[in-house]
Amino acid sequence: CSALVIYVQLNQEASEQTNLLLVTKSNTVGRKSEIHLKDGTVVNLNSESELSYHEVFSDTARIVWLDGEAFFDVVKDPTRPFYVISQNVVVKALGTSFNVSGYSDSDQLRISLATGKVLVSDNKGKLSSEIILLPGQEVFYQKDNQTFSPVVNFESNEVEGWKDGLLFFEKADLEEIIVTLERWYGVEIQVISHPNIKMNYTGQFKSQNLKNVLMSMGFVNNFEFEINNKNVLLNFKNETYE
Repeated sequence: CSALVIYVQLNQEASEQTNLLLVTKSNTVGRKSEIHLKDGTVVNLNSESELSYHEVFSDTARIVWLDGEAFFDVVKDPTRPFYVISQNVVVKALGTSFNVSGYSDSDQLRISLATGKVLVSDNKGKLSSEIILLPGQEVFYQKDNQTFSPVVNFESNEVEGWKDGLLFFEKADLEEIIVTLERWYGVEIQVISHPNIKMNYTGQFKSQNLKNVLMSMGFVNNFEFEINNKNVLLNFKNETYE
């Protein structure tokens, strides 16, 4: 019944704190930030993301709302669980570190646990939606049918690398690459000539500028590019593309 208890408790907490100042921190595309909450919790907020929380947490719970992606390093406080609410998902933690990625333009929400333990549930209080994650495990919430995937293991660089300047791709298609690069560098990418075969790109870049990233990708995937301020053009040659 704990999922239902969480649902009721969160509604009570939110109601009690309606008169408190709501703080909102947001990043535009191409910008990341580190937020220090008053309880000592540190939040790394990714680009094109927004975090909201009351200036003063209550005596029984710490609640934040996330739109986008963030990595949380939560200070342990057994008397006040830490809740992250992102769209239809609630992540409950005591003292732990985890990543939540839930951009509004994505068809799924991803919760990945680095240390400690978290409880993930549907914020509607469904009794069957409760999932416990252990370090190195993650789960996906599918927005279209409002269900959770099976729990799986994850590669830490893929999930957490962004906060340390690591751009990571694992069997990424063209659409995923474009969305990631636009969000990371604050640019708009237009494809002049598309590849004739679906991309399946794997690679990583540590603190590299956009030109170096595109040069490396273009060599592997056989495309040329042009950067004009915030506009980027991609042109796939297709002669020997694989």
